Amino acid sequence: MTYKDSLLDRYDAVAALSERGVGGERANAEAIRADLERRYPGIARQAFLRQHGNGWAEAPEPTPLQEDAQDVWATMADSALRWSFSMLHAEGVQDYAHRFVEIRPKWLASHKFQIAAKVPESDLVRLRSYLSPEQKALFCQEVGRRVAESLLAEFYDED
Repeated sequence: MTYKDSLLDRYDAVAALSERGVGGERANAEAIRADLERRYPGIARQAFLRQHGNGWAEAPEPTPLQEDAQDVWATMADSALRWSFSMLHAEGVQDYAHRFVEIRPKWLASHKFQIAAKVPESDLVRLRSYLSPEQKALFCQEVGRRVAESLLAEFYDED
């Protein structure tokens, strides 16, 4: 479904506030953002594509030779990426989870403790496509371990 620009503008403003706001302002923006995402399925993706994904619209149509070359290079790049992901062992998957997953613990205004694991959409799509089931399990275990560490640290924090 395609949403109106006015709704996407509102979503973008709320999303920016939920990422950059402070305290209650941020919490309210996060709640509104979650409500918009629940009421309008796919709005986050559509807003993202509107900002980042339409850069090719003004490009000239490729020639048949260019299309063939693009297909060859895309196939080669896909093969190389699949090979590199297949070479990731446990340490590599754990390192990837550590570098690209942001763990955000925080106390909410409602006196609840929240831990968020943020994974960029492009990385999640890549992981879904290229990791084996065993590597996916290792990745999730590493993220879970980091969440557990964050929660455990909160038990010992006396501030």
